[in-house]
Amino acid sequence: METQKASSNSTRWDDWIVWPLIIVALLSFWNPGHRLPAAMVSGAFLALVCVPFLLVGMSWTSFASLWRGRNGSRWRLWICLSGCVALSSALLIPLFVLFLGLPASQWLIGCLAASMVALVAAFFAPRSLGFPLFFGGLIMAGLALLTPMGIL
Repeated sequence: METQKASSNSTRWDDWIVWPLIIVALLSFWNPGHRLPAAMVSGAFLALVCVPFLLVGMSWTSFASLWRGRNGSRWRLWICLSGCVALSSALLIPLFVLFLGLPASQWLIGCLAASMVALVAAFFAPRSLGFPLFFGGLIMAGLALLTPMGIL
């Protein structure tokens, strides 16, 4: 009996969940010529705030499977680790600012820098890890710039 390996080019199930969430959330803010209902904008913003939590979980899960399998070169694994750590810190910095009352203007640059490290690490990571690192860094940078305007 012959077993077939899954193709490395096949899409994963979590790509089918996260892509539509990101696209719908981003497109809901882009409204040329008309306004969307407030409930729809609020729901899209809530989805956009929740997506980084999912992307951080995806990145750490993908990194753990890469680390266990020792797939790829060693320097790529270390860059992927730095991207996962940067994405996690980019997610934690705004939470610390909101819940601990830290000055947002000082910590905003740290959040943006961590988001950019995750974006750069995504270019060197395999596809399964590059997707959550890239979009996680992009969304966290956007939220870091949008949140002080609306909340703080």
